[in-house]
Amino acid sequence: VKILDINNHFYPNGKADMNWTQGERTRYNFANVDETMLNDYFEEFLLEYIEEFKPDIVGLGAIFSGAFKSLRIIAKKIKETSPNIQIIIGGITSAMFAKDILRKYNYIDYACVGEGEETLLEFVKCFEYNSPVNHIGGFAYRDQGEIKRNEKTEYIQDLDELPMPDYNLL
Repeated sequence: VKILDINNHFYPNGKADMNWTQGERTRYNFANVDETMLNDYFEEFLLEYIEEFKPDIVGLGAIFSGAFKSLRIIAKKIKETSPNIQIIIGGITSAMFAKDILRKYNYIDYACVGEGEETLLEFVKCFEYNSPVNHIGGFAYRDQGEIKRNEKTEYIQDLDELPMPDYNLL
């Protein structure tokens, strides 16, 4: 499974905080692109990079609601050029409005609701084995045209268990 994570330039530690996936990065092929490069290079770089990398999943995050507009633009362009890529979003806006987002923006396939560290990895495993996603907590999705949202019931109890950000990735 190939995953492209597009980090927000509004959240400068985006790449470093992806360290929580470090154990899974050896199993899955992750790549990172900062949103800042999209301003001038969207058409020339990102779509070309996606064509070259050929991700199965693209993750987009908006750490605050003002970043959601950029997220929508990026998601729409990716879906227009690569309709088979699964687009999953996260961040505060998707946590608050997951069902509304999936109802209004058909080019967004899934939304994390709440903590996404474990949710995203569970989704990737379901994708890899073509398994249903209806058991994933903190997750919104479409099921035969109906939008469903699974409530988050389990949270990371000890945040110290998450690896520290890897600032070498910046």
